[in-house]
Amino acid sequence: MKMVLALAGLVIVGLQVINTRKYEVRKEYLVSAFIAALYSVINLVTIEVNDTLDYSYANYITSYFVWAFGAISVVAMIRKMHGQVTIRLLTLYLSVVCAAQCIIAIIIDRNDMVKLFVDRWIFQGAHFLNEVNRLYGIGASLDPAGTRFAVVLIMIGFVLVLDEEVKRNKLQNITLLLCYGIMATLGNMMSRTTTVGLLLSFLPFVLHSGLHRLMIKGDNLMSYRIFASVAILGTALMIYLYNTDQFFHDQLRYGFEGFFSWVEQGEWKTDSTEKLNTTMWIWPEDLRGWLIGYGTFGFFSFSTDIGYCRLILYSGLVGFITFSSLFLYCAFFFARKYRRYKYMFIVLLSLSFLIWIKVATDLFFIYALFLAFEDEREKWLGSGREANIEVLEAA
Repeated sequence: MKMVLALAGLVIVGLQVINTRKYEVRKEYLVSAFIAALYSVINLVTIEVNDTLDYSYANYITSYFVWAFGAISVVAMIRKMHGQVTIRLLTLYLSVVCAAQCIIAIIIDRNDMVKLFVDRWIFQGAHFLNEVNRLYGIGASLDPAGTRFAVVLIMIGFVLVLDEEVKRNKLQNITLLLCYGIMATLGNMMSRTTTVGLLLSFLPFVLHSGLHRLMIKGDNLMSYRIFASVAILGTALMIYLYNTDQFFHDQLRYGFEGFFSWVEQGEWKTDSTEKLNTTMWIWPEDLRGWLIGYGTFGFFSFSTDIGYCRLILYSGLVGFITFSSLFLYCAFFFARKYRRYKYMFIVLLSLSFLIWIKVATDLFFIYALFLAFEDEREKWLGSGREANIEVLEAA
């Protein structure tokens, strides 16, 4: 599907060129693409020097363009549907998709007919996932799913406290908070990486709601009432299922193992964090390894799943610094461009570096969507009071 969307994005760009007889590539595309290409070249040099055949990140520039063109088609469809593209609309769509994946994962696990159908037609390593007893949706499982849930949880937090339309629209408020609750529980049962985003999603409430001054802003009252209702009902439902359904009992204990350990033993720990801390911190053993790595990224080569270790072992500090600079550039570019949401992009940047403690993955997919937003502020922001407020803040 990602490849199909990328192809559609390429067609859209081609039609724009034909219709306008020109196509202007924006600076942010050029800079980010240059960094991605440089990272690919560094990895190619690394595998050539080390005489390996591990091209895991050597073709990163290809992944960059797949994400970039795929994002163009997604943004074009949203604009076609609503006449505009805003962070609010993007967050609503991402929230519903992620919440749906969580619900689908439960249905797949509880219904043998559905599981059989999905395992037959969707190639996503179902044999391994069933072997380790992990929940999975349609192409959503393990840490990649957790990172996406984490990103969307953070975006929901900022949209709820910053977006004027959401503050006035009860339906959108309820939708975002319901999706938030589903991801916070079921998403965590699918991947405990979701917890990182869940904790970071509290920051916008602290930064913008007035809670740090012991004062709640009036325009946030509806969100807090809905949040309290969802939290109370959701907690009651989880407690009931925990005590009456063995499946939910086991999955909740897995998803929130750290919380259960903290309550029952007075110490926050999980099996995965214990393993990370004791056996998986593996670093290069010589200067060349630290500089350009060993050209091998696979888990079984060094028996580590830690992102920092795998990235440095693959292409050294030279590759790791280049790779990191892509996310640093994107985060700070958008933080400067859309000042109302500057803290959101800083938190998303923090998420990248926090996730690498556990797993090697990147968050460029979300920046690709923002890259696809048009430069015209009126189109990006929409119209009315919200647009006027954000144009003034960005000035």
